[in-house]
Amino acid sequence: MNERKINAYPIPLKDLFTLHLPEFAKVLTVHVDKNQPFLWAEFMKIHEPHIEIRTFRMQTAGQTWTAPPGKHLDYVGTFQLQDPAFIGHVYEERPGVNG
Repeated sequence: MNERKINAYPIPLKDLFTLHLPEFAKVLTVHVDKNQPFLWAEFMKIHEPHIEIRTFRMQTAGQTWTAPPGKHLDYVGTFQLQDPAFIGHVYEERPGVNG
């Protein structure tokens, strides 16, 4: 059986953060619920999935940045908080060409 599941993971308001996600989870989007940002991910529903630590970066408008050596930043999504007023753009750090 190929059952799938989607979970929400709270994300901190930090420039760099990690999340423990099921192995091979597909990151879908970021969204806010009750003024808390979450990352949503889809994965195969198995009894005990292996967990992997994945690294994310959050940028705000006007910031400049470059990907670390040997990494690529994949855009995940943008979210907005009302209190405090904040807009975050989330990227996942992946192996690959700088960009």
